Amino acid sequence: MNSMRWNMLLAALALGVAPAYTVADTDVYRYAVEVNAKRAEGLLFKYTRFNSESPYPCLRLELINPKDDWAVVERKDICEMNGLSLANDFSYAGFSRIEFHGSAVSFDFNYLLNEEPGEHVQRCTVDAKGKALSEMKCTDPQSAN
Repeated sequence: MNSMRWNMLLAALALGVAPAYTVADTDVYRYAVEVNAKRAEGLLFKYTRFNSESPYPCLRLELINPKDDWAVVERKDICEMNGLSLANDFSYAGFSRIEFHGSAVSFDFNYLLNEEPGEHVQRCTVDAKGKALSEMKCTDPQSAN
């Protein structure tokens, strides 16, 4: 293999395994680990859970209009909880037990704070109302033990 092709191959491999500290919107789907959707209010209500160990440890909620060329009507990326960044301010932060109930989605937010011992959990809900997503409502943090 000539040296130019070899250099191009090495560059491509390096780009594929280099850590990403900022993630473009079109790149985040490579970190997706769970996707589900349900019809709600004439739209498709979709969630995407991203790997909690990735540069984009968020939960994405979307309302999609299948009658308008599958246009995203509303998007909510949950990348902060309790005023803290999921990527930087927790020892661990992740989403579990994601479930649809009618036109709402509920989930558990499990986390370990950097400065406090013990795992905490909150149960949160977001409703699809018309063509909008409601504000997230969460229980107070509880000890997960």
